[in-house]
Amino acid sequence: MKLYEKVLCSIIYGVTITLASCLVCITEGMLGAQKYGFPFFWVTQMVYESASTVINWSGLLADITIWTIIVLVIIHSLSLKFA
Repeated sequence: MKLYEKVLCSIIYGVTITLASCLVCITEGMLGAQKYGFPFFWVTQMVYESASTVINWSGLLADITIWTIIVLVIIHSLSLKFA
């Protein structure tokens, strides 16, 4: 697998894992707010009716970056192990 293929694959998996991390609810912090995302929260939803959802774009970008790097390291180490 070439380097650009590893990077592209890790970006795709990084985005996918980040979007799936939205299923993890972090309830610490503000009372009446639920925060989603892992390791950084990037979606905040107030628990009262007709509340808007707030997206923290820097948290989203940080999560995508972290998961992309983790996946890239795993893919690279597996390709070295089985090459």
